[in-house]
Amino acid sequence: MSSGPISSSSIPPSPTAPVSSSHGTSRAAGGTPILIVTRAKTVEDRVAGLEVADDYVLKPADPSEVVARARAILRRTRGGSVGDLTFADVVLDEATHEVVRDGRAVELTPTEFELLRFFLLNPRRVVSKAEIQDAVWGDTSSDDASTVETYVSYLRKKLDRLGPPLIQTVRLVGYVLRES
Repeated sequence: MSSGPISSSSIPPSPTAPVSSSHGTSRAAGGTPILIVTRAKTVEDRVAGLEVADDYVLKPADPSEVVARARAILRRTRGGSVGDLTFADVVLDEATHEVVRDGRAVELTPTEFELLRFFLLNPRRVVSKAEIQDAVWGDTSSDDASTVETYVSYLRKKLDRLGPPLIQTVRLVGYVLRES
């Protein structure tokens, strides 16, 4: 087996086979949490998988079990509620669709909520308008940058009245969520 990224359907055939995650590190070393879903059945394969992953699920796996295990990993690795995304003084609760900034509720439309969620999942990373369009609206076929600009403006107005600006424009590139 090659030492490429671990996919949901691959695991090393033996404990001595080389393994790396797509981030070059296992969760134990501070990388992205990893859940392996595979058909491998031997104890050796499961042990090898757990050397690079946080948990292991055998196929065929019930989707509810996969979701439950993923939530458990996130609780352990994030140290809190699975549904909370935070940055600076902004807290977005995915379970209740509530947003709080500086302890005060922020009323957002569903689209604004998804846009903020995307920024919170990509903090300090410059994202293009096309990436935002794809993540929030599900496509880039229309390439209507003005829609993205309009919704970023709406979101900024609602967040900025409760604290310092967090969404910044990176000229000719896109936007970034970062503290000033």
